[in-house]
Amino acid sequence: MGRAPERNKRTNDPDVILDVLLRDRVLYLVLSNRRDHPVRDVRVTFRRKLTGLGGVVDIAALPLWQKLDFLAPGRVIEVPLDRAEVFFARERSTKLAASVAYTDPDGIRFQATIVHDLGAYQDFPGIVVRRVMSP
Repeated sequence: MGRAPERNKRTNDPDVILDVLLRDRVLYLVLSNRRDHPVRDVRVTFRRKLTGLGGVVDIAALPLWQKLDFLAPGRVIEVPLDRAEVFFARERSTKLAASVAYTDPDGIRFQATIVHDLGAYQDFPGIVVRRVMSP
């Protein structure tokens, strides 16, 4: 007789991840479902307040992180954090830790803690692209 699957599972290779993206000198938090099946009841809990958008919005308190009931396969959600130079001028700690929890199609609840050091993006070289209007 087989063993019943665990109802809660911690994993080092989660289906849903929270990543960081630096694009056009703007930092983004990127929540993505990396698998080919949907997940439900996605919750992201940050270990500390995360102030962004010029220092006026607590990004960690956005309803998205606690009210995402469905995340489609391959779905990627980008949340702007701040312009890099503004963020690094304001924040003393560049560590970002978040727990990501979700339920797979079999009803198994997964949880993973993801830690980023945003300092890796500090002083990152950027290219300013100017668009030329054609006549």
